[in-house]
Amino acid sequence: MSYLFFCNDLTQDECLRKRLFGNSQRHWDQVKKIRAGTPLFLYNLDTGCLLGPFKAASKPRIHLDPYAFIESGRSYPAQVEVTWTRIHSLEKAHRILPFLSNELKCRLTPTETVRVFKALHEEMSRRVASWL
Repeated sequence: MSYLFFCNDLTQDECLRKRLFGNSQRHWDQVKKIRAGTPLFLYNLDTGCLLGPFKAASKPRIHLDPYAFIESGRSYPAQVEVTWTRIHSLEKAHRILPFLSNELKCRLTPTETVRVFKALHEEMSRRVASWL
């Protein structure tokens, strides 16, 4: 099982710079189940680009950084610190993974998690093959 966080062009850089993902209060019941090492993905609603995989660095907390995402004009208090080794991206990911378009989705099923990992892996392999 993994979790999906959403961003836009305004918040994506902040998520990566601060190594922090946030979600709305209504998703806290799902977000609070995340543990260190849980796979996470970041989906940019403006560009349709999926980024990942990330790993939760610790258990989530409410307002871990109370100043995070203030410029967006919205509150994302359900926050988790993230880490990564290598970030892969998948452009127009909703075409391959239509469940990404559901902004109410936070927790991915095991089947959805496998589909996301597979799509990111296939895209990475396609890019490497294009260099050869």
